[in-house]
Amino acid sequence: MPPTEPFPWSPLEPAIEPAAEPPPEPSIEPSAAAVTVSSRPSRALDVVIALALFAATFAVYYVSMRYEGPTPYDFHVLLANAIVHGQVDLPQLSWLELAEWQGKFYTVFPPGPALLLAPIAFFWGPGLNQQIFSVAIGALNVLLCYATLRTLFRSRAVAVWVAILHAFGTIAWYHAEVGSGWYCGHTVAIAFLWLSLLAALRGKHFFWAGLFLSVAFLSRLTTMVGGIFFPIYFFGDFVTIAGRQSRIHWRNVLAMAAGVAPGVLGYYLYNYLRFGTIEDLGYNLVIHPQDPSYVHGLFSTKYVWIHLNEMFTTMPRVLPQWPYLAPSLFAMAIWIATPALVLMLRAPLTRLTFASAVAALFIAAPNLMHGGNGFTQFGYRHTLDFLPFMLILVASGMRERVGWIAAALILASIVVNTWGVVTLSVLKIEGF
Repeated sequence: MPPTEPFPWSPLEPAIEPAAEPPPEPSIEPSAAAVTVSSRPSRALDVVIALALFAATFAVYYVSMRYEGPTPYDFHVLLANAIVHGQVDLPQLSWLELAEWQGKFYTVFPPGPALLLAPIAFFWGPGLNQQIFSVAIGALNVLLCYATLRTLFRSRAVAVWVAILHAFGTIAWYHAEVGSGWYCGHTVAIAFLWLSLLAALRGKHFFWAGLFLSVAFLSRLTTMVGGIFFPIYFFGDFVTIAGRQSRIHWRNVLAMAAGVAPGVLGYYLYNYLRFGTIEDLGYNLVIHPQDPSYVHGLFSTKYVWIHLNEMFTTMPRVLPQWPYLAPSLFAMAIWIATPALVLMLRAPLTRLTFASAVAALFIAAPNLMHGGNGFTQFGYRHTLDFLPFMLILVASGMRERVGWIAAALILASIVVNTWGVVTLSVLKIEGF
């Protein structure tokens, strides 16, 4: 189905609120009406800031990547080259999570990053560098974060500080610069979550919002349920309720569905090409029955408490020699990895914060019920799947100003993540 309207690529349009619905919310929700023509920020300055954020992030990530060294887990590049040659199977390699089916080998991961890399691989060939791709997308994520927050909030300072937090104060830094197959999927999914939010927030382009969400889904499957953000935040654009009567706005509903459809259908097709069924058999083929991480099967509610415990209580490892403290590659509490996340607790209850919190919880749920916690990792990498929604909550918690507490927490987050990257990628010191 063709798009219902073109997606506006200008990154600096004023915010567009969801359709009004009774009763009005007595909140401090950002409003386009509140940002008058005379108070709109200079688009040129915002473009300069966005590009500077991209360039600085790319430079730091690239230097980190060079210290980290090449990843042997470049299966997105291998799959991209296979796709170029009309195949989806990979060579037999001694990798974790490589599924064997009827004498052929397949990566268990969805094909989103490989599909993006395929046009480049067509010209570049097998020498394509997956880590540079991951670093570039990671830098793009920071630009998109800034553009989204400038759409939602009046304060340029808040947008700048939270974008810097995204770049250097969250675990997005480490996972983007390492760029392995697992981590690259997270990085790409973040980019398309930001694009999906931008498409809806700037002009209510629900087809594009759905399409970008479907690409995020093809990179990290759990992100699809984050689409719950749209019917909550833009409720009045999908359904109008007047008294006992309601009216569905089918144009917007079908536009969103048409955008999501290619990703879902593409995922089913990918499964069929691999396994002869639309069911994803990948992990079922690689999980060993005696693996303690999957003692209750691939998914179970019995894993939830285990993961919550790891997510909030796991400490760094104490070493008997310098540097005396090292990140645990098994997991590390998210409030240690990014102290600024506590600002989410200050976010006022508005339609924006409610929609963001519900979307984050929806994405977190299947990760919490999954047998493995994602190790190896810095921090708790499954939180990357809903990082954009957490950063919106952080920005909301700052309440249109950068106070000294917020600044201190963001700087502390940068210190922690610098320590993590230097310890793991430069000094090659790690703990379990």
